[in-house]
Amino acid sequence: MVENLDIFYRKDLNCFGLTVNAILTRALGSVDFLWNQAGMVSYNNKDTVVFSHLYREISNHLNKCGKILTYNFKFSDQQELVKHMEEKLNCGHTLMVNADVYELPFSLCYQDKHINHYFEIIKIHGDKVYICDHYYKYAGEVSLHIILQAMASLAALHESSNQDQWFNFTYFDVSRFEVPHRKQFILETIYNNTLINRGEKPFPVWVPIGEEKRIGVEAFYEFIHYLKTIVIEEERELNQIYWNIRRFYDSRTHYSNILRSYSDICPDYAQLAEKYRSISQTSQIAANKVLKIAENKDPKMRTLRKSDYPGLENLLHKVIRSEEEAIRWIENHIDLSSYNHDHYNHKP
Repeated sequence: MVENLDIFYRKDLNCFGLTVNAILTRALGSVDFLWNQAGMVSYNNKDTVVFSHLYREISNHLNKCGKILTYNFKFSDQQELVKHMEEKLNCGHTLMVNADVYELPFSLCYQDKHINHYFEIIKIHGDKVYICDHYYKYAGEVSLHIILQAMASLAALHESSNQDQWFNFTYFDVSRFEVPHRKQFILETIYNNTLINRGEKPFPVWVPIGEEKRIGVEAFYEFIHYLKTIVIEEERELNQIYWNIRRFYDSRTHYSNILRSYSDICPDYAQLAEKYRSISQTSQIAANKVLKIAENKDPKMRTLRKSDYPGLENLLHKVIRSEEEAIRWIENHIDLSSYNHDHYNHKP
């Protein structure tokens, strides 16, 4: 019987975040503190503006927060891939892989949509793979052939000449993990989020694809402008718009929860947590409004129309005003000068 087939589902993370969270939770216990990025960044991907709360790449972020090291292994040969995966699994690691959800029978998108999807591999036994998909809440056996086929489909989907980037797996080394010093950690979290949201750069901002366009409040206004012009005029699909707003409100929920959990250090953190909880709730209403349009039964009604926009715009402007108010509140109530950003301390 295969052990460790527990599902760690939470609605505030996507398949990538769920898989990282599950692997690290198995090894370390609660790692909620890792989801502390609550910035505002926009960047261009071809002719699309993408809005994100992230400003630091995940492997860098994990190392910075807890000295967790991320290793990604890439292969052009599937047999080599399987061999190295088995070696890591036999050492006690569980692994993160990504593949085309179109080929995964347990998913809702099976034989319907091609999407890059992440899940956890627990064990390989002969031609069977035991997995935990924390997004689709599936834990059990899948044929090795199907897993490899899904990885190959992802390569074909992206028409990559460099196939080895799609035959890969990731594992996380927690042997050097250190629990962050609580006071320094929460100050760093507030310091980084506040400076980013003011439009400053305490360090180089990570942009996964395309080119950086704006950071901070300007990024949010850029996103609103993009909705008002390009998205409406060109009748673009709303799936990405929904997820941009959805991940933004998830980030404010994470931030609020983290602030509240550190309020024993400073009572002001509880007040700040409430401000970001309110921002999260307004953002959720905006995201749901977009989702309702995107899932209209009539395909012709699945784009943002001028008649729909004023209500959405009012919600988004309420969000950004609240963000600006939160920044001013931090500047007036929290002394960030005590954060030593030149030497970040960890406490076992």
